[in-house]
Amino acid sequence: MQASDTVVPDLSSSKVDIERDSESLSVLPADPYQFRDALKTPAELEALRRRRKGKRVAKYHRRQNNLIASLLKPMEDHTEEAKVEEEAARLPVKIAVWASLIANLSLCVLQMYAAISSLSLSLLATGIDSIFDIGSNILLFWLHKKANKLDFNRWPVGGARLETIGNIVYGFLCV
Repeated sequence: MQASDTVVPDLSSSKVDIERDSESLSVLPADPYQFRDALKTPAELEALRRRRKGKRVAKYHRRQNNLIASLLKPMEDHTEEAKVEEEAARLPVKIAVWASLIANLSLCVLQMYAAISSLSLSLLATGIDSIFDIGSNILLFWLHKKANKLDFNRWPVGGARLETIGNIVYGFLCV
């Protein structure tokens, strides 16, 4: 057999593996590297756990089982999970943004009231500074909305650069 006569298995025809249980027939994603053979059953994990110093070995194999399951999961499932996690993470971010805006607004009002009532130039300077804080919050909020609406076909990187440029420009203007 020469070097050019190497046999390459055709993996394109095996899109899915079929696993037969005693009760049902289930279709599983393709496993060309046979990761599924390395999975430990719950009974094997329990047997490992009972051994002396077996808790760490069982924990390792449980993590390996999770990793193998993740590798064998279709990409669509990963995408759906990422969307669900992103939706769950949005609420705390929205709460933080609005809390920051309300806190800056109330601080601005209090500082301006104190500056006007006491006729203090230092309090007036801090009040004006807090007005710029509100301006930066509003500008960043607007740029974030604008960045989310960008066409990804025209701007493949997305709007992350737009937000960074907004920070730089606002920092330059306020100095």
